[in-house]
Amino acid sequence: MGGVAGTDGETSLADSLNKIYRKGRKTQVSNLAKFDVIRFYLRQQFPKHHIADFEEGTSRAHVFRVDGPHGHPLHYAVIGLDFLLDQTAEGLQQTLLSSGLGDKLKEAGTSPVTVSKTGFSTEGTIAIA
Repeated sequence: MGGVAGTDGETSLADSLNKIYRKGRKTQVSNLAKFDVIRFYLRQQFPKHHIADFEEGTSRAHVFRVDGPHGHPLHYAVIGLDFLLDQTAEGLQQTLLSSGLGDKLKEAGTSPVTVSKTGFSTEGTIAIA
């Protein structure tokens, strides 16, 4: 009686946790497709360069590093997960093209260019876990 959770409460909690997990998993899968779009864009902007990417240590961004033909890091694009949240994989390519991200990376040199839903920034550092 009073205060003891029955099976319905446990099922409800389990269902809620499953929904949260599935939503997180769906976002992760969705972001993977968006990461592919970003890699494709960067390969177009920087032919003959190697594109590497990794999660930023804070888990609030994904870092794309453009290495020169001889393996030296040249450019860093720090893509905020807040920015990706509002993007579809289909619309992201056009957004990247119209944003001029490639030119911004070239101008910034080895300084990271951060892309968030509030715009671009060339200030800050990259946190590596």
